[in-house]
Amino acid sequence: MKTTIRMQVVLTVLLLVPLLFWLPASAGEISLEKHGITLTYPDSWSANKHAANTSLQRQPTTTQINKGVIKPAESPRMMVSIETRLDHDGALRRLLQLSAVEGANNAWLQISGWPALQQSFLRDRPQPSGGTIDGSDKVLVVQTIVAMGSELVRMETWLTPDASEAEINEVKDIGRSLNSVQRGDDAKVAKELDNLRNGRAPRGAAAKVMPSISRPTVKMTTAVSTRPNTDQIPASQVESQLAGLSVPVSTAGGRDSELEIAVGENGRDVVIGSNSTWFFSSDGGQTWNPADFGGGTINGNDPSLAWGQSGGTQGTFYGANIAAPSTGMRTSVDGGATWQNATAAYTCSQNGDAACGPNPPFPDQEHIAADRWNVTAGGDQVYSAWRHLDGNWGIVCSQDSSTTWSANAFFRPGDLPKPGVGPDGFVYVIYLDSGDIMLDKFAPCEVQTNP
Repeated sequence: MKTTIRMQVVLTVLLLVPLLFWLPASAGEISLEKHGITLTYPDSWSANKHAANTSLQRQPTTTQINKGVIKPAESPRMMVSIETRLDHDGALRRLLQLSAVEGANNAWLQISGWPALQQSFLRDRPQPSGGTIDGSDKVLVVQTIVAMGSELVRMETWLTPDASEAEINEVKDIGRSLNSVQRGDDAKVAKELDNLRNGRAPRGAAAKVMPSISRPTVKMTTAVSTRPNTDQIPASQVESQLAGLSVPVSTAGGRDSELEIAVGENGRDVVIGSNSTWFFSSDGGQTWNPADFGGGTINGNDPSLAWGQSGGTQGTFYGANIAAPSTGMRTSVDGGATWQNATAAYTCSQNGDAACGPNPPFPDQEHIAADRWNVTAGGDQVYSAWRHLDGNWGIVCSQDSSTTWSANAFFRPGDLPKPGVGPDGFVYVIYLDSGDIMLDKFAPCEVQTNP
């Protein structure tokens, strides 16, 4: 007996949170808003829908659980995601790029009238910061990737390194079951597959102009330059003033690691975050003091800092770190001297999202960014990205100075994401995917229909 998932693909790459809108469906069916895709899976698997993708998980047998062979939370899980390129040629180039994993076992085939790649390879299991995961330090990645028009439908599954041939074939069968209403031209697809097998893909075309996004009116400010006036500085000091002066900040017995820094608009307020505590300077970094967290000290690792212009004459500093099972947030409106707790950016498994772990059960290596230029009616736009330690990374946003956050995260295959924001409000995230450095671009949080 088989169960069926119905999916559809959204053609935009610019939306940060829910890219896909789920429509009501009968049991065992999931329908998305655009053209239909059908994916079939055995009864031993179950489907879960998320904000921007879907996942399938194989249920371990009672015998496996009783023998301790596998835990329910560690059973094989397939993440199904959509990656949009500019055109079909771009999707083919990306498909060839993904095939270049060292040691990968690649098979080129046609799936539902489109060029596809099925591959398997061993990779290092991502390790959490400050610890290790029990069990093997390797995972077997089995994935099916279909270049369907301008999009890549990617089905990635992690198995144990000693997975049986039957388990591997079961995962591959699910990938080959993909069926799309929209189909490519058979003769053209056959030629594309022949080129891909021989390491050839279409050359890149000139960049296309992305469609404009209608944005609300926002406040724009220009940062005031605080560059030293070298005419008033003795010649002997000019070099140190412009190139940077080495100033000792702290010594904390080896706990001053994973350093982060943020600078306010005035150029005088500077905050440094470390795994021991955070420090602030109000004179451009010449002198430093420990920050006050309400009489206590900062807890958790992986500090990340950002600054936005809302919150008063000094703006607001935003700070994040691990606060298992969440990404803890704090804010400061006095240049980083004192900090107050803010709403957690993301909590593992919130609103039905996939679990972060099993180990560790928290968003790892989180990094935040704030829009320094554009202010919404609610305040600053702040973004938080983290590694999910399951082969994916996630990102959420706030458009009211970290008061509220996205209900669900947007997930993308990859690891170790770091976000940044441009003056136009667009968000850029770099991350690793199959050994490649990738860049994703997202629309500002304020234009999201369901942030």
